[in-house]
Amino acid sequence: MPKKLQDEVNSWGLSKGEFESNGNWPHQLYVREARRMIGAYVMKQADIMEDRNKDDSVGLGSYNTDSHHAQRVVGPDGFVLNEGDFQVGVKPYAIAYRSIVPTEKECENLLVPVCLSASHVAHGSIRMEPVFMILGQAAGSAASQAIDEKVSVQKIAVSKLQAHLKEQGAILAPADVPTPPGRGAGIDPAKLKGILVDDSAAKKTGEWKSSSVTPGYIGFGYIHDDNKDQGKKSVRFIAEIADKGQYDVHLFYPPLENRASNVLVVVRHAKGEEILRVNQKAMQKPQEGQHLGIFPFDPDREAWVEIRTSGANGYVIADAVLWVPTKVDGTK
Repeated sequence: MPKKLQDEVNSWGLSKGEFESNGNWPHQLYVREARRMIGAYVMKQADIMEDRNKDDSVGLGSYNTDSHHAQRVVGPDGFVLNEGDFQVGVKPYAIAYRSIVPTEKECENLLVPVCLSASHVAHGSIRMEPVFMILGQAAGSAASQAIDEKVSVQKIAVSKLQAHLKEQGAILAPADVPTPPGRGAGIDPAKLKGILVDDSAAKKTGEWKSSSVTPGYIGFGYIHDDNKDQGKKSVRFIAEIADKGQYDVHLFYPPLENRASNVLVVVRHAKGEEILRVNQKAMQKPQEGQHLGIFPFDPDREAWVEIRTSGANGYVIADAVLWVPTKVDGTK
């Protein structure tokens, strides 16, 4: 460090009003990241950015990926570069119960909510105190349940644990996160009647990017294909149809001039598939979504709407799909 900087910092001294019992020195160093368990499941970058739902979810994270630079170097052009630094926003994502327990062969009675099983990138987002409190609540409940059931922590009934956490107010699925008051840009999913499948729960093929730049999306944002690799990307919204009948299907996306005017959309229903083209540059009633049609659906036949990028002449957006039970004449 330059002597000028050393002298300036040394002139500050210690904080006189803090850590008085220890000569004004902190009792311990701040450790941003240390050793972590390699457990039954390792939370990775894909889990917090793409595959954001988990069947054994015990809590949600939502802080951006955050890694401080390892060093500063001077590039060939004479400018300083921060090597190793990244700050990328994420949407709410589920944290797997498997990531807070070790493999059963290593230990049967250990739960680890802080040094959990996560990669460097994923841990940079998970490591927030509120998330540690969420996981601590889940770990405590799981420990109690394991004792009651007389089984290892790996063999507890996770569905029972999830039900208990929900009774205590926990939110376990990204789609269940309410839109923050005053956010304004998003449409509250709770206000839409029917079967809603958000992009967070959709099955994706290829690389899609998250965004919330253009208002009018469902919940916290939408995804787009970055106008690249047409024909190699798709998003499938799969609905769980409980009752046989006619459903009015609506496609949601925030329209904009740079969108494709010929987005390929395939609707899978009880009698086959319907192939449509949607102009995502515009939408008559954004609060209701783009009406795709009324189709028959049956619980015994998988129902989905798939957005494909084949032949697209602009950005392709995937946000949400809504199935609304209706009659043949269109009345709800």
